[in-house]
Amino acid sequence: MVSRRCLESIPSLRLPLALALFLVVPIAVAVPTGTEFVPPVPTYDQLPLLADQPVSIDSNGELTWLASRPLPGEAKPRPGCWAWEIVRRRWNPATGTHAEVPLALGGHVLAQLALPVGLLWVSTTGCPAGDQTRVGLLLPDGKVIASEAPDKIGDMPVRLIPLGRDSAAIVSREKETRHITVGVIRRAGQTMNIERMPDLKVPFHGDFAEAPLADGRIMILGGSNAQYRGCSPCRAETHILDLNSKTWSAGPPMLEARSEHHAAPLPDGSVLVTGGWTQKRDWGHGPSRTAERWNPATNRFEAIAPMPMGNARHRSLWMPGQEGKTLLVVEGMSGTAQAYDIARGTWRTAGAWYQGSEEGGCGFYPFVSNGTAYAWGIWRAEGYYSSKSCMEQKFATLSALRPDRDHAGAASPPPESLLITYRSDTAFLPGAAGKPALSIGGSSHAGMNAYLPTATVEAITREGRILAMPTLNTARSGATAYRVGDGVLVVGGRGEDFDERREATRILPMEWLALANADTAASWVDITGNVPEATGAIGQRPDGSLLEVTTSGSVAELKLRINGGALNVERSSWPSLSRARRPSEKSRVKVRELSDGRVIVAGGDVQTEKIALLTSCVHESGCADEYVGIGALLPSRRHEIYDPVNKRWNNSAPSRAAGGQVVVMSDGRVVKLGVLGTSDASSPQTVLEMSDANGNSWQRMPDIGPHGMRLNDRLRVFSIDDELFVYGEMELAYNNSGGVGVQWLNVNTAQWEVLWEAGPKDNWRDHVGRVLVKRLGNGKTVVLPVGAQ
Repeated sequence: MVSRRCLESIPSLRLPLALALFLVVPIAVAVPTGTEFVPPVPTYDQLPLLADQPVSIDSNGELTWLASRPLPGEAKPRPGCWAWEIVRRRWNPATGTHAEVPLALGGHVLAQLALPVGLLWVSTTGCPAGDQTRVGLLLPDGKVIASEAPDKIGDMPVRLIPLGRDSAAIVSREKETRHITVGVIRRAGQTMNIERMPDLKVPFHGDFAEAPLADGRIMILGGSNAQYRGCSPCRAETHILDLNSKTWSAGPPMLEARSEHHAAPLPDGSVLVTGGWTQKRDWGHGPSRTAERWNPATNRFEAIAPMPMGNARHRSLWMPGQEGKTLLVVEGMSGTAQAYDIARGTWRTAGAWYQGSEEGGCGFYPFVSNGTAYAWGIWRAEGYYSSKSCMEQKFATLSALRPDRDHAGAASPPPESLLITYRSDTAFLPGAAGKPALSIGGSSHAGMNAYLPTATVEAITREGRILAMPTLNTARSGATAYRVGDGVLVVGGRGEDFDERREATRILPMEWLALANADTAASWVDITGNVPEATGAIGQRPDGSLLEVTTSGSVAELKLRINGGALNVERSSWPSLSRARRPSEKSRVKVRELSDGRVIVAGGDVQTEKIALLTSCVHESGCADEYVGIGALLPSRRHEIYDPVNKRWNNSAPSRAAGGQVVVMSDGRVVKLGVLGTSDASSPQTVLEMSDANGNSWQRMPDIGPHGMRLNDRLRVFSIDDELFVYGEMELAYNNSGGVGVQWLNVNTAQWEVLWEAGPKDNWRDHVGRVLVKRLGNGKTVVLPVGAQ
């Protein structure tokens, strides 16, 4: 099948450091100063050129590879046979220039590999010559050395493994037995020789991984012979081929059985194994994010930190400018680039392209411009699932590769259009006192309509840069984040094994990161004990401590303490709310302490009925009544205000609207996007209103306007830096097509102003996780998410 050929015959760029010379020099492209760098998007006519993986790169950023094209105007030599010729193609991903030159050879390229002496390739000889196997070497001066193989090395797609300056192993499978076949390709003067090795007489699908070892041996890892994709079942076993003795032997087992995983040799001789399908993360649940490393000194596999997000069908290459130090795991089902710091053994997310797909990507092309690293990602077709192959419909997306704080440098910020994470349901922590905003965790698409929680953490500066931060210990979406002391505390969320019916899966450990030293050596620290209730609400106090409000209405202060190098949470009780309050699907509970010591608790569902308590002072004049809530919980109209002098909670006046989203401003005003009671439940009226600072009255807020937004379920109201924003469908955008946008309330004019609008033909997926850096009319510069994630 063409799609199988695309997936399995595209050469891997996972080379040992000595052989990865084509990526040693960062690609620099001259761009006029003072202009925003926007590389030309490859057109559909150009994209077919990119179906074959470029494997060579020069100092100007031009990529070179070999490909095949049908001979123009040629008739079929026989039914089912087409005449193809091999061409050398070049493409500059920064300038968009491309060209191709025929090599005067027929055939179809099956695989290729960059070696220090030139481009090595394997192809057919083409029809009607019998479609025999040809191996060739394209030298830097343009000369070609090519020879026909005496017989085929297997009937299935082939892979190439580098062995030396001018040699490689060709790996394939026999069609009938599915046994692995290996041949060693060596240059001998002006000819290319293939020495056949013994077959590995174990049946395999094409879901195994392979890696060259430092001593010249070849390791085959995992895979399966199951009927279906996934680990159903898959293998943990490894097999090693000694090229000198021409014998196979059993290697050490991996820690986990895997299929459609990846193995990458590292400069120290070890082998990094990542992702794929495992017994814990089988087909339908999203790929695994676990990783392990083969240690040649002990001949054992050792567990290492997991990737930020699960992936399968991926590959690897070096990060531009960090060759031999930082390995990028790219393409695959996650649509991300995940960077592994070899020295520190840590991961970070280095880039994101669109959203993942079931079949994976078709190409990854990094380059550097004005000190900023970029990469084009090529995908089969837009949408969650595509049956298209890499030879058919494709589209290209560009991402800026996120540096970590150690490599941030003074590079020019990327275009604002590239400020996007493609993650939803993140914990977005606004910037404060010169500190960048943070986008923490969230969920990302990985094919099959599977949304996976991630451990990704990124910082967004007011200059418009995204920096990769240390990865969370636990992947999670829907968490909340707070600035505590000199660091950040992450609480709650849904993990990889989340199950609403099982309490144990609902409570995740809190994590804390010291921001003062948050370079690539920093790490998140788990905090156990006194973990907040999974469905409760948390607010931040000015001193950095937290207030937890449980669904029963109890209130507690949480303080983070460092004792003997360990982090602990100290809990002290506060007076309880007058009634139970819990979050609902459409209304989260918000908690905020004000500068005068008052605390506001708003939103969610509350007990609408209450009864008075009998107290010891009930017969005394001036004795205040105390109440306790009873009955069912319904959408709230009132919020509660804590009086720090009398140490008691008081109820606000009722709002006109019930339930809905709430925002608490710094002076105590509460903004509510709620629903008015109506006899016609099928057409509720949504209104936006605001209380006064003391909660004594409510007033309707300025209309979002005839060119504003629709008051429907997609409307979101949120506050950053004490400014009020709304996100939703534009009322009159694009002939009522409902394009989305973000608006800001200018309190000086009492008018809503449009900050950003999606394009008329944009897909909503184009803006998942988009971040804006905007200068407001009052002089403030804010970093805010599209969609109030």
